[in-house]
Amino acid sequence: MHDSISPELDTKLNRIDVRSEKGIVKFIFDKHYYGIQLDGATGEVLHIDKRRSDVVENIHDGSIIDNYLARAANSN
Repeated sequence: MHDSISPELDTKLNRIDVRSEKGIVKFIFDKHYYGIQLDGATGEVLHIDKRRSDVVENIHDGSIIDNYLARAANSN
């Protein structure tokens, strides 16, 4: 991810989603909206993308404001 998007992105995970029936593993990160999808058998990177559905969900449930305020407080 660091070499594909930015070396500055935080690697703290929010969750790992295992889809054994499809043979894939998704890594969802805590501090940004990027996700990585890997082949569960080989570890090959299948997809890296911005998770727009998470942005919409955070707007809907209001957590986007909490995240913004927490970042603002930590930057002081």
